[in-house]
Formats: sequence, C-alpha cells, structure tokens
Amino acid sequence: MDATASLHPAVQRYFVSVKDRDASALTKAFTENAEVLDVSRHIKGRANIKKWASNEVIGGIYEILNIESPNEKSQHVLLHFTPLGAASGFKALYSFELLDGKIVFANLQYA
Repeated sequence: MDATASLHPAVQRYFVSVKDRDASALTKAFTENAEVLDVSRHIKGRANIKKWASNEVIGGIYEILNIESPNEKSQHVLLHFTPLGAASGFKALYSFELLDGKIVFANLQYA
C-alpha cells in the first residue's frame, strides 16, 4: 500500500510531486502566498517555493515513518529524507498548515 494514501490531498500532492520530479505540480499544492520554513530559511510565494523545490527537494527520496491523521487545518509527517545525490539523509518532521485544501505554511525541521 502506498504510504501517501492516508495523507491530506495537498500534502499527498507535495510528496508525489517530489517522487515524480515535478516542481510545477509541487507548487500547485500551495496557496499563492504560501510560506515554507526550511529549518531556518523562509521561502515565500509559489515562485520562490518552486525555485527552492527544484534546487533542493525534487529528486530526493522520502521514506514516511509516521503520519498524523489529517484534518482540514493541519497534518504532521515524520519522515526520512535523502536529497538527490546524497549518500545518506536525515530524519525530519514536516508540519503542514492547510487553507481551502492547499498548503499555506510548511514547517520542515530536523527530528
């Protein structure tokens, strides 16, 4: 069974887009003025999120370790992420805030 099947549709779109190497599809999971907090860096707006994703996320490999049941406002995902070209990865907790079925804020932190 696909681990992403129990994700909120917008969060599922994020992870499937990474796997499919599709930065354009990934950005469509976000609201126009969304923000990503990637450890300590703030990435604001779809255009900047697309650039960030293209450079740092697309092509990486996610192993989902635990999924909190989604609701209409948030979802938390514990995972292991290995960036493209890296020999090993890291454990992280991704917390997504949702608005009108899209990601409005993603807080990506080491776990």
